Amino acid sequence: FAGDGGSVLAALGLSLVKAAVAFALILGLGRLTLRPIFRLVARGRSPEMLMALTLLAILATAIGTEMAGLSMALGAFLAGLLLAETEFRHQVEIDIQPFKGLLLGLFFISVGMGIDALLVIDRIFWIAASVFGLIAIKAVLFVPVARLFGVPWPTAIRSALLLGTAGEFALVVVGAAMTGGVLSPDVGQFMMIVAALSMATTPFMMPLGQACAKWVQRRSAGARAPDALAPKQNDMTAHVVIAGFGRVGQTVAQLLTDQKVPYVALDLDAAATYRRRRAGLPVYFGDASRPDVLERLGMDHAAAIVLTLDNPQMTKHAVSAIRERWPDILIYVRARDNSHSGELEELGATGIVPETLESSLALAGQVLHGLGTPMEAVNTLIDRIRDEQYVGIQQPALPDPPLATTQSKSSGQEKS
Repeated sequence: FAGDGGSVLAALGLSLVKAAVAFALILGLGRLTLRPIFRLVARGRSPEMLMALTLLAILATAIGTEMAGLSMALGAFLAGLLLAETEFRHQVEIDIQPFKGLLLGLFFISVGMGIDALLVIDRIFWIAASVFGLIAIKAVLFVPVARLFGVPWPTAIRSALLLGTAGEFALVVVGAAMTGGVLSPDVGQFMMIVAALSMATTPFMMPLGQACAKWVQRRSAGARAPDALAPKQNDMTAHVVIAGFGRVGQTVAQLLTDQKVPYVALDLDAAATYRRRRAGLPVYFGDASRPDVLERLGMDHAAAIVLTLDNPQMTKHAVSAIRERWPDILIYVRARDNSHSGELEELGATGIVPETLESSLALAGQVLHGLGTPMEAVNTLIDRIRDEQYVGIQQPALPDPPLATTQSKSSGQEKS
């Protein structure tokens, strides 16, 4: 027995070492190669290529873990972790959504087909007790851990109930154990049923957790309700979404930052997005004309969206999709010209600024002032032309052109 125990421990230790080496290699290589490859593919702006690369990365990681003696499901999980660290995560999540729904449905269908319904009827009491015990034990273990990290009591209890059920990996692990002969069919079937039924109770855990959290909050003397109900720091509300982070988008972002207004931005330039994220800016790669991508940026709680896209057709499509999905959101748009402005207004834009008109007015004003026209006359002329051009267009209040503040200080200063 001593010899057998030593050999088992040695085999276990070797397996752990192999697993650790495989983890390190996959995570290291993934962090070094995944982001550059995605940036290269994203430059082509082909959703199909980006989706194909995502599936390739997942399959390659899964095959790598299988070659290391680990499960393919674990490899897919690691691939998800690597992709979540990149600026492409929102776009990738939307692109694989159809595959996610299809494969997840097939997974649960296969699990359901492998469950013996007669066993559920024969052992209904023990199965129900096991489901309750699983949730209770996990919740009891989670609450003190959450409190150890400073989570308020109501939030800890609500989270513990939500996380108390089993997960998909439990079904994978139990199935693998049955296939490998580690668990007998009876025990494996029982555990599969308990895990599946506990997952089925998840929708009921949310209202139960909220009720328990409110009860604890009322019972806690001196507890501060706002702290318990405060959102996580990464949950943005009343923020501005900037679609397109070129020169115009960056200027808008700078002004919002100066006024301490939170924002998050989307851009389709992969290389520029990477550089700006390296600089600490909240910029992500994604298509702003897709409401499902915008939803990942908290559009349901956003105060406004600013569209500074270069492509007029994409801008119109984005305004139409956003207005249909979020009827009450404020939409401020950079337009190409007056004709484009009229089309955007019909689609429901809140405020529109034609880029060619404003730039031409500013340039013409500088020319007139440089030729000796008084600044007051220049501003009056610009305001008159602006009023004429914006007739019929829903328009926010526009500031005076930069000329009025920079050129009037001294006519002898050097012009840029």
